[in-house]
Amino acid sequence: MLDSKFYGMLGLAKRARKVVSGSEGVVSEIQGGNAYIVFVAKDTSERSKKTIFDKCRFYDVKAYTIENRDKLGKAIGLENCVAVAIVDKNFADGLERIYNNNTEVAENGSC
Repeated sequence: MLDSKFYGMLGLAKRARKVVSGSEGVVSEIQGGNAYIVFVAKDTSERSKKTIFDKCRFYDVKAYTIENRDKLGKAIGLENCVAVAIVDKNFADGLERIYNNNTEVAENGSC
């Protein structure tokens, strides 16, 4: 489970206008070469997840899953959101670092 540090940074990136939300917007940014990293909610429809992950693989963009669309949406000021693309290299690196640190802790069983 991700902590408030991750969601706080995601909110900061949104306020800096470095986040694109929604599956169509995310796919458009991936195809345009503007997305550095993508986060997709686990409760997104299988069809949308497949489309986004296929585009990420084809265009060599890193993609990760987030707990649910409510948490993802709340972090960027929306009711819910299925996917976000980060269009700034520094925010993308920071979010990926926090994401990887949190998932390693969860996989190791430590709290």
